[in-house]
Parts: sequence; structure tokens; C-alpha cells
Amino acid sequence: MTLPDRHSPRPSAPPGTGKRRLPMESQTREQQDSSWGKRLVRVVSVRLGDGSRGVFEAPRGVFTPGTTVTLGGPSTPGTGVILTHAGMVLDPLRVDGTVTGLATDADVNREAKVRAREHVVARIGRAVMRDLDLPAKVVCARAEDGGNRFSLIVCTEDRIDFRVVLRTLGQRTRERVELRVVGDRDAAKIIGGVGPCGLQLCCNTFLENFAPVGMRMAREQGLALHPERVNGVCGRLLCCLVYEDAAYRAARAAVPRLGDMRDVEGTLGEVIGVDTLAGTMRVRMPDGRELTVPTTGLAPPETPPAT
Repeated sequence: MTLPDRHSPRPSAPPGTGKRRLPMESQTREQQDSSWGKRLVRVVSVRLGDGSRGVFEAPRGVFTPGTTVTLGGPSTPGTGVILTHAGMVLDPLRVDGTVTGLATDADVNREAKVRAREHVVARIGRAVMRDLDLPAKVVCARAEDGGNRFSLIVCTEDRIDFRVVLRTLGQRTRERVELRVVGDRDAAKIIGGVGPCGLQLCCNTFLENFAPVGMRMAREQGLALHPERVNGVCGRLLCCLVYEDAAYRAARAAVPRLGDMRDVEGTLGEVIGVDTLAGTMRVRMPDGRELTVPTTGLAPPETPPAT
């Protein structure tokens, strides 16, 4: 029996037996999802005309921050200003459209006319809501399909029949207007503003979705349960309460709870307050004194052995 030469080429598989890899555009959805790292995209961050930000795919070329470019997408305005340098992202979660090229003076003028029409539609919408005495607040108006139609974004918590509103808007604006109802959080995300921390609102800068926020998070973090302390500009609980919730819960699990007994200076005292960040707690002694001691190094009362 002769062994094959290790330098000889490997025999190829018979035709038709090899595994053929389909192009990405011809693969099914299941085949695309099963392949990790299927798409490497060159993206940039763009500030749109209404002040919001978007992530757009950028073709090869030099796009420096501050450059005005034209944009393509299903519901994006015509132009925008680049905010960041282009970067490669693997499987981006969000792409709002494509940068189609540098904007000309005609593109900028056309975009300015569309923005002016948006303000007119929003102003007429507010007048219609006021005339009809409806409990709804007009947030803004956005142009769709290059200005061929407009979406009037309305914030309300009540169920309203907007058929009369649409009919009146069509008569006054002479435009194709659609209504879109949003909640308080979405309205704050569109309008923007400054939060109690002094920074621009998280929802208007980087938050993609709103995570559920509960009053339990405020209690775990030791905040005063007052609307001015735990509510944002939208009137709902602060979204940033979610950021440190897991860390606070882990820290709370390692410190005594309110009402626990701890041995302080040879005397048992009741825990009446815990400062998780400082690592201290307040203990009420039997004689009425309140001491601030570290949360570590204090032993719980000894449990007598079971008889």
C-alpha cells in the first residue's frame, strides 16, 4: 500500500457535490440571519432639518463634519448636515437612508421651501385644534415623499375622531395631510430639550427605544418620590432610572435592609437608613441615638441554636 505524497494537490470534489454559497441578495431570510457578520456598512451621523439626528449609509468619498449632503430614503428629508466622520459598522441596527452626494444651492433652497411649508401646516393644524376645541397638542409637521404629502404629529392621551380635523386641514392647507398620534415620551423625543441634569435629552440624542420605567427603580436608588425629582420634561418617569437599576439592585442585595438588627459597639441597633453609594447606614440605638456606620464589618445578631 502506497501513501499519497504530502506535497501532491488535494483532490477536488466531484462537480455538483460542493457547497455553493449564494449571494447575499439571493439568500432567504433564514439563511441571512444564520450568518454572523453578513454586512459591513460605512455610516455617518447626520443632523436633519428638523433638528433630529439619523444614521445614513455613506458611499466612498470624503464627507467631513459640517458638509451639507443630499439624502435618500423612504421618509427622510432632502438634505442634512454631517456630524461625524464615516466609520465602518458591522450589521448596524439602524440605517435611516443613504447619502446620495453633496448638496447644491438648488437642493438647499428646495429643502428650505419644504421646511417653510412644514411650519405653515403645523401652524394651521394648531389653529384647527384650537377652533374645534380638541384636547390634542400639535407637535410638528413633517414632509413625506419630498414634500408631496405631510404628516401632522399630534400628542394626545384621549380617543379623538380626527375625520373632521383631516377634512378641515385639507381645505385650509391644500395639501395631502396625514395624522399621526404619539404619546408624551415620543413628543419630547421629537421636540428635544434639556433635562434636569443639564444635558440634552437622552431620547433626543441616542435612545432608540423607550425601556419600561417603574417607581420601584426610584425607590431602589433612594430618590425622593416627588414628581419634580423623578419625572422628566415629558411628565413621565426619567428614562435614566433604567441605566443604574441593575447596579443598585446588586448593591442593595449586599447591604442590610431597613429594619434589620446590627451589632454596633456591642449593642444591637435597628437599621433605619442605607446610603448605597456612600456605603453607610444609619442605625438607631436602644437609647435613641442615631449613628452613621459603614455597611460592612457589622455582624448580625447571633441566632440561638435550635433545641
